[in-house]
Amino acid sequence: MALLSKKVQRDDSQQLTVTEKMSREPFPYAEGNGLRVKDEQGYEWTFEYKVKSRNKRILSGSHWVQFFGYNNVQVDDTVAIHHMEGSGPQALFMIEVIRKP
Repeated sequence: MALLSKKVQRDDSQQLTVTEKMSREPFPYAEGNGLRVKDEQGYEWTFEYKVKSRNKRILSGSHWVQFFGYNNVQVDDTVAIHHMEGSGPQALFMIEVIRKP
């Protein structure tokens, strides 16, 4: 089960804004440290991660823009992030792009 997922919209290419109420913070150490993820091809990316409110989180930064282009993410695809290994600030997550049907 994904810790965070979102169906991509047109304005998500520069930053992914997730507006979903969550009972607990999925990435408690990422804010200020970056969110380390590995994509399906094995490339590692570090996204800037900001918690704006209990129901608004933002992934951004140069690696987000590069990831978006490199993985040819399209509107209506879904981006999902799962825990991969480790804990705390050194945790690594897996990011996948689920293509629109």
